Amino acid sequence: MQLKPSAQRHAKDNQGMDTIVSVKSEDVTESIYDGIVYKNRTALSPKDLPPECLRGFRVAFRPAIRDFIGTLGPWESPADTDIVRIWNCCFPKHQLDVSKNLFTIVSKLVVETIQHWRHEMAVTAVQCVNMHLKSSFNKHHERVARATWLLGNDEKDRKRPFYYNKYGNGVKPSGIFQSQVIATTLATHLSSISYLPEESRLPDYPVGALALSILAVKRALTWAKTGVESIPKTPEGNFSRANWGDHYKPENGRYVVVKSASNIVSVIGKLQKRQWKQILAEASKFATERNKPTIPKALLGEETEDQSDFELEDWDDGA
Repeated sequence: MQLKPSAQRHAKDNQGMDTIVSVKSEDVTESIYDGIVYKNRTALSPKDLPPECLRGFRVAFRPAIRDFIGTLGPWESPADTDIVRIWNCCFPKHQLDVSKNLFTIVSKLVVETIQHWRHEMAVTAVQCVNMHLKSSFNKHHERVARATWLLGNDEKDRKRPFYYNKYGNGVKPSGIFQSQVIATTLATHLSSISYLPEESRLPDYPVGALALSILAVKRALTWAKTGVESIPKTPEGNFSRANWGDHYKPENGRYVVVKSASNIVSVIGKLQKRQWKQILAEASKFATERNKPTIPKALLGEETEDQSDFELEDWDDGA
């Protein structure tokens, strides 16, 4: 079942999940899930699933989970009902229920899948930014200056140089969210769902995946701007909701909201179908199977109100 674009956000519980790849019946044998008792240890792995579910978990369920969360908000997670629905679409003869022990295993593996998915975006963004800065500039202060310029100073995140495929040198900004560093980071998402055929993927645009890609690059540039050689492995260095989602910070004796995520989402909400097509096409150039995106050698690009009340600047005419 295919949904029209206008119906995408109003049919989350009915958005064609029945089209997700199902494991063939000959690949699955009967199993009594009620009798499963998960091991009492801190970490779970797919090996804790019934043996006959391992292949389906890898090639159908896990990619379908990534596909789904990629359409949510950047720091949202699927509800229990979403997990059950997706599992039951992938394993129609082995229905999951939240009251069963198997659900405890599956839900924890979903959490780990999402954490790894976000981590890969953060790692890829840092690699791309560092590669560009170190390959283009020999001196430390030049790399800091470049990171500062790419990051820009737009507090509402509506127009930052690193967004664009072309920017500066008298050229009007064009190719929004098509810079190589964003495209390569977004490619980690496309790579992670590569097992799913096109017809089995959700019709919704991957708003959350794109937003996380942009936030991951912004994080990498923010730390590069400070001049540190590597992002510290401390709470403030984490790519987390606490740091890169909407949050409060103390300022002049009071707490003010920092709209790290919603600012980005509001800009993404301005994208037209043509721009989405170009963004996904650019990211697809760097996407590979098995979550191994190609890292580009250089990064292209040179040098009040309601959140939706602004014009998106992109002079790409689509030609």
